[in-house]
Amino acid sequence: MAAYGVAQRVIAFAVMPINGIMQGMLPIVGYNYGAKLYERMRKTIWLSLRYVVIISVVVVLLVQLFPEYAMGIFTSDPEFIEIGSNAMQIIFSLYFIVGVQIIAGGIYQAIGKPRQALILSLARQVFFLVPLVIILPIYFGVYGVFLAFPIADVLSFMLASVMLYRDKEIILVKGQDE
Repeated sequence: MAAYGVAQRVIAFAVMPINGIMQGMLPIVGYNYGAKLYERMRKTIWLSLRYVVIISVVVVLLVQLFPEYAMGIFTSDPEFIEIGSNAMQIIFSLYFIVGVQIIAGGIYQAIGKPRQALILSLARQVFFLVPLVIILPIYFGVYGVFLAFPIADVLSFMLASVMLYRDKEIILVKGQDE
């Protein structure tokens, strides 16, 4: 459980730049959507997606290659570092797709679709992660807690992808008015 706590701290730090990009994207997308400047809106969305994926991939590579450094910030206990390093590698294995869900939620917020934005903002943590953290340890022990993260990442990515695909004409492709 202590390794889980450390992983949560690292996740909070890793998601900061992604949230920053999303927060910077919001007013630009909202303004351009309202002004019917759809090409500028789409360019901003694609640029934001590109950067969050790059940042996420860098985070995944760093955690996969050097997890002991992140754990070493919090403790010097070699056993804890080993357990925590394994946990971090599992938790961050699919982290590179997290940014898509965060940006998708920001898009819906910017274009005035609060229901979709709320669903996406709650999806990873509330709808998927919490139930998985409760259920998976029954079958996989403590590693079930760690496995819950990449599974929640995939499920929230799939949800965001389906929602964006459903609204692709408005958001990603032509930018036509509803």
